[in-house]
Amino acid sequence: MVSKTLAQNNHVSMTLFTFSEGEKFGAHDSAGNAMVLVLEGRGWFAVDSRTYVLSMGESLVMPANKPQGVFANEDFKMLLTVVFPEEW
Repeated sequence: MVSKTLAQNNHVSMTLFTFSEGEKFGAHDSAGNAMVLVLEGRGWFAVDSRTYVLSMGESLVMPANKPQGVFANEDFKMLLTVVFPEEW
């Protein structure tokens, strides 16, 4: 997995990710609401015990403080945008 932070401050974070087949970003949670946009390929996303498969051009909102993870059954790229709460 390769990542490149495009923007980061107290309110928002935008990061590009590239996953190779078989890579994963294990279970974790986030203090902010997150949205992923698949830019290329297809990614598998686990959010609060549910699994979603997203293809190029599709997006998913992942609520704050819920377990989430990403798995690559094939190569794919995504943009992750996280919006942090005021008190963060």
